[in-house]
Amino acid sequence: MNSFQEGYTVFWLLALVICVYIWATKSEPFIFFQKQYWLFLLRPWKVTTFAITTLFMVLIAPYSGDYTWDYADGFFMSVLTYITAPWAIGTFFKLIKRQASFRQAFLALCLWLFLASWSYDIYLVLRDGRYPPTWIPNLMASSILYFSAGVFWNLEWAPDKNTFYAFEQKEWFDYYKGPVFIKILRRGWMFILLAVLILGGVVLSLNIH
Repeated sequence: MNSFQEGYTVFWLLALVICVYIWATKSEPFIFFQKQYWLFLLRPWKVTTFAITTLFMVLIAPYSGDYTWDYADGFFMSVLTYITAPWAIGTFFKLIKRQASFRQAFLALCLWLFLASWSYDIYLVLRDGRYPPTWIPNLMASSILYFSAGVFWNLEWAPDKNTFYAFEQKEWFDYYKGPVFIKILRRGWMFILLAVLILGGVVLSLNIH
């Protein structure tokens, strides 16, 4: 690693330590230990789209032309994005409306960066013995995918509201119990298209060269 990469690594390790401290000193249970969040997350349409996305990210790895993209990081980055992105991205929107604290926003930012970059970086350091030279392009592409996933899995529908974002509600994780996927696609297709364009662009650019 060069001096910048060493300094950057120290920075994000320190950020993770601060996150652990914030989490450990919280009075209420952490969001990922709350039953209501998992009920919100494990709805059939979300599990189905997650499974399809993860399968794609894993199976395409050997054909992507990116030596840093393998079965392992394709899998763990997909799983952790599904678990964390809906809360992390929603927290930023709530912060804008002053419905989330700066402590929560800091945790959300660290989760975003950890999933979009830091986990990828440390995995490749352990796998290859050096800091990945692709960390900046990966951070940019993965951040767009993380944002799209977080917004997409926050989409909800209700008879009196039509399609909306769950984080707009006072009770964030309340949801309509009936089938909603087709209705949600009226707004959700743009996030699916964005993800496809980003992934397609990355694969094409790598294989053309």
